[in-house]
Amino acid sequence: QAESGGMVLGFFNILRLILPNLEKFNIRNVVVHNLPIEPATILVATVYAIIYAALLLFLASVFFKRREL
Repeated sequence: QAESGGMVLGFFNILRLILPNLEKFNIRNVVVHNLPIEPATILVATVYAIIYAALLLFLASVFFKRREL
């Protein structure tokens, strides 16, 4: 039982690393309370999106270089 629980936990940890953290883009509380959006929040979300997209494009190019089309 404990071993299968550890495997499931390991699987979800790997999944957590692969999928994007969309919480970085969540500004709901700021908007709902009519607070100004911090420039650092926008900067972090933008940089995160650019890095994630660049990483996915790089991995796709590596993957498709190996394939014969």
